[in-house]
Amino acid sequence: MKYQIYTSKIKNIFKFCFVILFFTFCFLNLGKICAQDINPSTTLPITLFPAIQDIDVQPGGKTRFQIQFRNNGDAFVVGQIKVADYIISDKKGTPILSEDPKIKPKYGAASWIKSSYDEITIPPSDFVTADFYVTAPQEISSCGKYAIVYFQPSLTRLREDVDVSPKSASAVTVKVGGLINFSVKKEACQEELSITNLSLPKFVEYGPIEATFDLSNLGDIHINPQGYVVLTNVFKQVSDQKTIEEQRIFPETAKTYKTSLGNTWMFGRYKLAIEVTSGTNKPKITLAGYVWAWPWRFTLVVVLALVILFLLARKTYLGLLIKEAKLEKEVEEEKEEIEKLKEQIRKKKE
Repeated sequence: MKYQIYTSKIKNIFKFCFVILFFTFCFLNLGKICAQDINPSTTLPITLFPAIQDIDVQPGGKTRFQIQFRNNGDAFVVGQIKVADYIISDKKGTPILSEDPKIKPKYGAASWIKSSYDEITIPPSDFVTADFYVTAPQEISSCGKYAIVYFQPSLTRLREDVDVSPKSASAVTVKVGGLINFSVKKEACQEELSITNLSLPKFVEYGPIEATFDLSNLGDIHINPQGYVVLTNVFKQVSDQKTIEEQRIFPETAKTYKTSLGNTWMFGRYKLAIEVTSGTNKPKITLAGYVWAWPWRFTLVVVLALVILFLLARKTYLGLLIKEAKLEKEVEEEKEEIEKLKEQIRKKKE
């Protein structure tokens, strides 16, 4: 009975060790193979050029543009070319597709664009160029209109002459798109830029000074703000200056900017001023804030060190004075004793 129990325990130990070794082996050298079956790759080897196009259009006018879809993989890729509106809902400028036909974004222009192809097959290491035809309506409410052209891989409708396995095709679930930005040539375009949400510390011990702010586009067309952030000291001298990064801001959206100015050692009151413009020949707008900078701990250490040095110097000086006075007193006493001795000697001689 004891032998059977002992044998059963050994078998359980061997089973446990086998399971541990199997998962360790799968996790290490064969981890890639195991992961492919569980979590297939979702990378689409398609790129397009250009990724962003700015196109001028007249109300009621027509134009065209091209996009090149390139296959960087080693297998054929089949997919559809689609056009959709997009919106910007964050302060990073991230485009979000708006494909619901019931929702018509205020600045959407997808209905203007017709593609020369509905579906394309891109050979490996090759490209396909598609033409797109634009017809702008006569009545356009804003000066900025936007759409996105994207490639969506076909997962079920594969051609017979295309060498793509169902397994690899089912792994492709992403979309690759390019932004199409229209500038409508109208006289009543609204361009309005504002600086909001300036955030900077009231006091810093050490620099540089970190600041964030938003540039808001209150107009109806995209803009590329240009400008500077300037840091001046209490004497109105420029301590540092940074050029803001040029970023496109879409209508009725904002973007957050971060900047860092100054050096480590800063003393006094500083003025941080933002100067931006929405474009050439446009008026500048400014916004400023103030920051006190003072390395108080370092200053305290320096002051304490100076006080200690002063006290040591004072003590040494007073000690020297006392010693000098004592020596002078001793000299006077010795002189008196010498005079007494001289007097005694003179009396003896008499």
